[in-house]
Amino acid sequence: MGLLEWLRCHGETLQLINSFAPWFAAMGTIAAACVALYLGLRRGRLKLRVTALHKVMIWEGGIRRDYLEIRAVNTGFTKANITGVDLRWGRYKKKYAVLAKEFDQKFSNRLPIEIEPGQESKYYYPWELWLSSFIVNDQDQDESLDPHTVRIRVWTSVGRLFNAMIPKNHRRELIQAASETKKATSELG
Repeated sequence: MGLLEWLRCHGETLQLINSFAPWFAAMGTIAAACVALYLGLRRGRLKLRVTALHKVMIWEGGIRRDYLEIRAVNTGFTKANITGVDLRWGRYKKKYAVLAKEFDQKFSNRLPIEIEPGQESKYYYPWELWLSSFIVNDQDQDESLDPHTVRIRVWTSVGRLFNAMIPKNHRRELIQAASETKKATSELG
């Protein structure tokens, strides 16, 4: 059986197989368009990863200073302009405190700052000052201090807001400082 005879016998099978080719080409075109749109739109998205940590710096002579380190890393593909850093807490009545003015200027980046993709910006806020200002600003006795609601927020020039929670081990310290402060204010009052 030669090739011509085989083609005559299986002509309908070949036509059926050839009818799938446009469908596969159409699916490939749609997939290519989806990938191109994803790659094109992904580049314009602003992404920051914000973390808040308790850092201890020790200098010569054993001088120790505790800080709340706020770090913002640009994980996107576009430049990010950081314009402010603040604190938000409260479950029902939200309270806010701007942190930018009390940063330790020796170690912190200035605000506003433009960071390129892959770069980071760090802000060091004195730990004791942070605890005391946070608790003094929480005057509402109707709502107990819930450290799970505490968020460090980083603002950008395009109005996007990026949040970070306080680490679990520091939430306990926050509750302890709040209870000591409330106990001291109730004894005075």
